[in-house]
Amino acid sequence: GCFLGIFTGVIDNWLALNETTVAGGVALQAFIITIAILSAMLILYSLRIIQPTRKFQAVVGTCMMGIFLVYLISLPLMLFGVEVPFISVFTTPTSGSGMLIGIGVNLFILLIASLMLIIDFGIIERLVKGGAPKRMEWFAGFILLVTLAWIYFQAMQLVARLAASRN
Repeated sequence: GCFLGIFTGVIDNWLALNETTVAGGVALQAFIITIAILSAMLILYSLRIIQPTRKFQAVVGTCMMGIFLVYLISLPLMLFGVEVPFISVFTTPTSGSGMLIGIGVNLFILLIASLMLIIDFGIIERLVKGGAPKRMEWFAGFILLVTLAWIYFQAMQLVARLAASRN
C-alpha cells in the first residue's frame, strides 16, 4: 500500500511537471481500471468462459516469469543509470512510435496480470472445495491482493502514458 501510494504521488508529480492533467487524478483512473478488470475476470471465471487449465497456467506463468526477469534485470540497471526502454513510464518516449510501443508493452503486461486473476480464482475455489484449513484464507487473500496491486500498478502506468501522449 505504501509503495503504491508513493508511486502514485511520483506519477502525479511527474505529470504535473509536464503540465499534463488526468481527469480525477491518476489514482482514480487506475482504481476504476482495476475494479473493471477484477469484475470482468470474475464474471468470465464464474460463467466458466475462462478456466485455469494446466496449459493456461503454463502459458500465463511463463509470460509472468519473463516479465519478472525483465523487472529484476532493469531495477539494478536503473540504479546504475542505465535505462531499459519501455518498461517504466519514465523511460518511454512521450511521442511517436516509441510511445505506442510503450503503451503496447504496458497493455500486454496488464493482460498477463489480468489473466493471473483467473489462476487466483482457481486456487481459491480449489481450496474451498478441498476443505482447506482456516489459515489458508490468509494465503488466498494474499495472492489476490498481490495480483490486484500489480494490476493497479500497471493501470497507473497506462493512464500516465496515455496522458503524456495527449500532449
